[in-house]
Amino acid sequence: MERVKIGKNFEKRPFWKMSIGMILIYLPLVITVPFVVLAVLALKIHLKSLSATNMKSYSDFVPTWISHRYIYKN
Repeated sequence: MERVKIGKNFEKRPFWKMSIGMILIYLPLVITVPFVVLAVLALKIHLKSLSATNMKSYSDFVPTWISHRYIYKN
C-alpha cells in the first residue's frame, strides 16, 4: 500500500502559478487590514465624542509579557 505524498510536485510548479496563488491569498488581507484599523479608530473617536468613560485600552486586552519559562530579557 502506497502512502499519500503531499507537496511532491511543489518545485515543478511554474512561478506564475505560485505568484497568482500568493496574490489571491495575501491581497484580501492587505486590503482589509487598513479598513479594520480605520473602523476601530472611528469607533473609539465616536465613543469618546459621546463622553464614554472607563474605556479599556489595547494593552488591557494583551496578556503580560512573561511566561513560566521566559522573561522579556531573554
